[in-house]
Amino acid sequence: MNSIFGRELLKLGLVLARISPFYRGITMAAMGQAASSKKPFVDLGLVFLPPPMAEIKTGFNTASVFASAASPTAGIPDVASLRRSVEDWDNHYALPYPESISSEDFHEELVVNISSSVYRTPGGDASTPTILLIHGGGFFCELPNVFKSLLAHISTRVPCHAVMPYYSLSPEVKAPRAMTEVTDVLESLLREPEKYGLTKNIILIGSSSGGSLAWNALLNLLNNPLTKALVAQIAHFILISPWVDISMETTENSPFKDQQDKDIFLQTSALERMRDFYLPPGLTGKEPEISPVYRPTHEFMGMPRTTVIVGEIDRLFADAVCAANEIDKAKVPVELVVLEGQSHNHSAHRGLRDGVFSADVIANIIKGKPSASLKGDDGLGVVIRRPDSERSAWSTMEP
Repeated sequence: MNSIFGRELLKLGLVLARISPFYRGITMAAMGQAASSKKPFVDLGLVFLPPPMAEIKTGFNTASVFASAASPTAGIPDVASLRRSVEDWDNHYALPYPESISSEDFHEELVVNISSSVYRTPGGDASTPTILLIHGGGFFCELPNVFKSLLAHISTRVPCHAVMPYYSLSPEVKAPRAMTEVTDVLESLLREPEKYGLTKNIILIGSSSGGSLAWNALLNLLNNPLTKALVAQIAHFILISPWVDISMETTENSPFKDQQDKDIFLQTSALERMRDFYLPPGLTGKEPEISPVYRPTHEFMGMPRTTVIVGEIDRLFADAVCAANEIDKAKVPVELVVLEGQSHNHSAHRGLRDGVFSADVIANIIKGKPSASLKGDDGLGVVIRRPDSERSAWSTMEP
């Protein structure tokens, strides 16, 4: 009885959080307490959890997904089971496609030799942007509906073409293969976009684990004399909740731990498992070709204008801050956009705020419009932080 009452109370709190900052504070505190409990996420009955996931007894708390797929003898996650759990969530709980664009409008094509989902907006011309989105998924899964739906929502706000390559996944293929493949795709789109019926006006986006892949691909081209000139065709670089320190040192030593620990979607234990899947023996994740934040500052010089977007309670909040800091040191124009009250994967699911708000923010960035005035249905907005004249730490800056 208490369990049922607790579930209903949290659901009511999530509804009230949309209309009142006071209730939002209470609800977030309750969610933070729930996240630190030992109960499986599925037992909390939050609105983040769809019925199909409940039926297979796997709540989409990443730690519980890894735990549920563990071998009873060795305690080693079965990769096929993990992917089935994630795919089930992707199929049933990803942000619904907008009415004007469906998954069928994305075509499976080869870019270089990498299978990719490609969307071409009707009536596009030479000025139409082409988004190259490097998907997240902890390096071991793809989440096609999550990211194609996000691209579809962006395209309804600012007409654009879109490409999402499906790079090699771990643990079957270890680093740095995925990064090499992403680099090849980016270079090919910059050299010969007409080959694919696309444009040279590239918007490069990297989400979560895809953030490190996209950033390293960009830096590979920028620091190669044979490809450096191509980078000028990238109009904007966007990092969404990026995982850019695969060693986990930034997360573990974060000064933002109190707010990060409220993230009930992404857990440190899951990140550690994903890291172990991804890294070959002998690597720690501090290698610059793995984690771009460890590259020297001079390698960032000449990067395109950059925006780093992160949820206020994202487990990777410190990674986002670190990325913004390192890019700023190279005097590249950069903004840190914080989405109030949001966790990891804020662009892909309906939590306290419908995920389409992230599409609004990204579309405004592409159009060159400010996002500070945007508000979601819950009244929460964005906080934009910029470097001050003394280039001090992001954590001390005022909006």
